[in-house]
Amino acid sequence: MENPIEQSNERVPTKEKVVNIISDWTNDAEVVPEFTREVVDERGLRIYEVRVNGEKSGEYCEYRFQRKGDDPGGDKAKTSIVLVTFYEDDFPVSGHNIAEFNDESGEWEYMQDALEIQMRKRKSLVEGLGVTLCTKNKEGATRPLSE
Repeated sequence: MENPIEQSNERVPTKEKVVNIISDWTNDAEVVPEFTREVVDERGLRIYEVRVNGEKSGEYCEYRFQRKGDDPGGDKAKTSIVLVTFYEDDFPVSGHNIAEFNDESGEWEYMQDALEIQMRKRKSLVEGLGVTLCTKNKEGATRPLSE
């Protein structure tokens, strides 16, 4: 009898790629090592969670990678990385998908709302330094990002 895993063409993201994506989003926040969790099975990385201190006192953010089909409460349709923000009492106050893995291309697709949130965070950080973020159009002309 053949192993169904060996028959599958499913691509499983590497831990290195998952960690790189999460690192891009944490903005060098301090990782709380005792809350890092990794679950690996015969197909590779199944769950990877990391907790970082939040922007406000008593707040923390959890980044969670979960492979599709591995949801204990049901079948997860897509492999994804999710960000959930909690307060000190462990009550989730917000959350959204950061990226979903495209099985066909083997590439990560970033969610538009997550990109907008990340851009606003980086913009406020940069503006605090007295710098203006700019973007270039096809012709090479620059304009402030806020326009």
